[in-house]
Amino acid sequence: MIMEQIMKNLNYQPANLSADELANPADLMTSYFMDQPLHKSRSVLWDLFKAWLIRSSEFADEELINDRLSWYTQTIEYLNASYVQTEKMKADSCD
Repeated sequence: MIMEQIMKNLNYQPANLSADELANPADLMTSYFMDQPLHKSRSVLWDLFKAWLIRSSEFADEELINDRLSWYTQTIEYLNASYVQTEKMKADSCD
């Protein structure tokens, strides 16, 4: 039942996750941080946010900017939490 809801949410927008990635999402997280170090991910996300803010300053109202800033902040928190989880999983696998 829970997997059906997950698939429904993923399929709302194409996810491109393989069956293996769905079964073992931790492997995908580990691979991400091997290819994209945490500090680089934060920096790139900030650059993207700044670029959006500069380009949208003419049409974006305060509510839209606040929504995007909240999204940015939560995405950074998610990256940080994912990194911590990934490092914990690596440490546990070494024990």
